Formats: sequence, structure tokens, C-alpha cells
Amino acid sequence: MTSGTPPHDESGRQLGAVAALAGGEIVARVAAFAATSVLAHRLGPEGFGIVGFAAAVAGYLALAVNSSLHEVGAREIARAGDRAAEIYWSVAAVRLLLAVAAFALLSAVAWSLPKPPVTRLVVLLCGLSFFSLAVDPTWVLKGLERPVMAGVGLVLGQCLYAAGVLVVVRGPADVTWVPVVQFVGEILAALILCLLVVRPARPRFALADGLQVVRSSGYLGLARVFRVVAITSDVVLLGVLATDRQVGLYSAAYRLTFLLLSIAASVTAAYLPAYARAIGEREVTRRLLETSLGTSALVGAPLVAGTVILASPLMTFLFGAEYAEGAVALQLLALSVGVVFLYSGVSNVLITWHRSRLLAGIRGIAAVGTVALNVVVIPRWGFVGAAAVTLAGEMLVAVAGVLSLRQMHLLPSPRTLGVPVVAALCMSAVLGFATRDWPVVAQVAAGAVLYVSALTALGYAPRFVLRDVLTRLRSDGAAGTTGEP
Repeated sequence: MTSGTPPHDESGRQLGAVAALAGGEIVARVAAFAATSVLAHRLGPEGFGIVGFAAAVAGYLALAVNSSLHEVGAREIARAGDRAAEIYWSVAAVRLLLAVAAFALLSAVAWSLPKPPVTRLVVLLCGLSFFSLAVDPTWVLKGLERPVMAGVGLVLGQCLYAAGVLVVVRGPADVTWVPVVQFVGEILAALILCLLVVRPARPRFALADGLQVVRSSGYLGLARVFRVVAITSDVVLLGVLATDRQVGLYSAAYRLTFLLLSIAASVTAAYLPAYARAIGEREVTRRLLETSLGTSALVGAPLVAGTVILASPLMTFLFGAEYAEGAVALQLLALSVGVVFLYSGVSNVLITWHRSRLLAGIRGIAAVGTVALNVVVIPRWGFVGAAAVTLAGEMLVAVAGVLSLRQMHLLPSPRTLGVPVVAALCMSAVLGFATRDWPVVAQVAAGAVLYVSALTALGYAPRFVLRDVLTRLRSDGAAGTTGEP
């Protein structure tokens, strides 16, 4: 952060980045939920389970295309924004080569799966998204701190996908169209963003910058692999050890959980450039952790608590009465997302402070433990056991993250958690006893009113929430105006 940047400008930009990315994620996920709800009703639990299993299998090879380039690339763009277009083209060229290799490998995997032909075909078609991921420029926008455009890209891709699902998918026989429609929506959104982001520069497919980013993401890429293994091994193992129906019920619960995870990720991504600028400034980083922790609590506490209380009506409303059986799994998964909200800033610190090896170690231990537990738990307790294992894995990562921050002398004060958590618990108590017979839409609206009312009663009125966040951000900005680290 340069000395010429006024603190209030930095504060406004940071808060605006959180709002824009989170807002974009929310709108995009609402559109995705519309598509998911239609799919759940039209495909049924069995067909929906095929889609969930195929996406989980393809997700492993998608790691080869991503390789944590989003995080590392955004960090490099934040440090060298004047070369954004050049870096993008180089990284995109490398990712396209990786996409070709990943798709070829997925073809072999799909062919060898002990599954019906329709399942193998859906797995193969999910690999089309490797190519839309390869050209996606969202990470450039995050590095340039242009969150509005990044949010627009998210919304556009999901809206196109939802529209395609509404038009094309009519019943279980159309299950193979789902990954095709998703790919079309993603690639169109990515190409539109490319025109907006890099149109001033002619394409240059030199590989030097892209290879350098890939090398820099070595341990971070490994951490991403372990992360995906930890959160998707349950779906894959359910597909092998259980029925398509159980996979469908669990996938439906996970779709709702993804909304919460994406909001947590938005908070993390919005703060990444600020962490990159604060590297080496221990006190600035610690206060930045407190700021992001406070933002995560304000946003995450009511979402997690509300989902736990309203799990059964939400599952019925979004996916149909036959999916209500997945409510317990949703409650456990929602609690696991609450843990993610709490440690969302740890990954930013480990990435920007060049502790990717440590991050990979933490993720690796969690992945191994999660897979081992799932192998034991799923045959006996099915998808509910898988959800419990996910919660245990996130708690393990959180404990390791806290210990890492303590060792780095960056452990933030937890005082920013108090009021939002208490307000969310008050909201949950009223929802659980006073509104249980209300329609789910009315319950959600009541929850929002109750949460804001509880904040106000606890002396944390909405206008003070905004002022408090801005004040803390201003102090971070003022402390960091001594020059680039």
C-alpha cells in the first residue's frame, strides 16, 4: 500500500470488494439454486446422484487445470497490475494445455468406471468444463481489485446455465445434457469477460509467465488437491459404497452448502490483495485478520445458524419432499461451513507469507483423515456419516490454522465474534420455537429481521456495523501507508 493512498479510500475499496464479490456470489448462487431445484425435481434423487457423482470425479482432474492458479495468479496481478493482460495470456495458454491432458485422462477414467454407460458419459462430458476453467479471467479481476466485474462474470455464467437447464432438461432421460449446458454457460461468460479484460492487448501465448505461476503454486496447488480430496471424497465414496439415491440426497444438501462456502470464499478473496500488500507487516496483518474475522462473523453467523434451524423446510422447499431425508446431513454440513468462516483468513496469511508448504501439510493431514474415516463410516451410516466426517475434517483444519497463526505471532483477538454469534443464536432460538409452522420464505425473512434486531439490541445497530468495519479498515490502511513491503 503506497503512501499516496488515503486510508478512507483503501477502506471503502476493501469493503466494496467484499460486498461486490459476496453480492455476485449470492446472485450467482441464487441462479444456480434455481437450476439445481429444477434438476432435483426433474431428474429425481437417482438422476441427481449421477450428476453429483460425475462432478466429483471430474473435479479431481479439474485440479490439474486450476492448480491454485487463481490464488497465485491474483497475488501476482496485485503486485504487477500493469502486466495483467500479458500474464493472463501466458497463464491461459498453460491451462489450456493442462485441460487437454486432463480431458484425455478423464476419458480413460470414464471408460473404466464400473458404472452404467449413461453415468460414464456424464462423467466424460463434465470434463468440458476444464476448457472454460482454463480461459476464465476472474482471477485477473480479483488481482486488479475489480470485484464488480468479477461478480458480473459469476452471475452471467450461472444465469446462462440456469436458463439452459430450464429449456433443455425435461426429465431423467436428459441427464447427459446437464454438463453440456453448464459448459456452454461457463465458456460464454468467460469469453465475454476476456473481451472486457484483455481487449487492449493482442493475445500472446508465451508460456514463461504461466509456467512461473505454475511453479510458484507448487505447494499451494498440492494444498488445493488435498482440499478437494477432503470435500469430495465423500461423494465419490458414496457413489462406490452406497446407492445413487444416497448420492442424490447428499448432493442436494451439498448444493445448499456450496452457497455458504462461496460466500466465505468471497470474503477470503476480497481480502487477498490487502494481505499481499501487508506481507512482512506483522501488526498490520494481525489487525487485518481481526477485520476479516469480524466480517466473516457478521456474514456467516446468521447464514449458518439459520440453515441449521431451517434445514428440513429448506430441503423440501428447494428440492422436493423426497429430499427432506437429507436435512440432518445439511445441518452437519452447515456447521462445517461455520468453521470455514472462522478460519477463512488463515489461508490468505499462509499464501501471502509464503507458508504454502505448511498449508499443504495441514490440508494433507485433513484429506488423509477424511478419506480414511469415510471408508469406515459410509458403509454403516451412509450420507449422514459422510457429513459428520466433513465437519470433523474442517475442525481439524481450523485447530491447525490457529496453532499456525500462534506460532507466527499473528493470532487475532476473537472479540469481533461475540456480538454476531450471540445475535445469530438469539435469531435461531426464536425461529426454532415461534415460527416453526410458517412457510419457509416467511421464516427466512423473519430470520433476517430477527438478526438485525438482535444486533441492534446488543448495541451493534446496522449503521454501527458499517462504521465499525470502516473504522477497523481505516486503522489497517493508516498503519500500512508507510510504503510497499
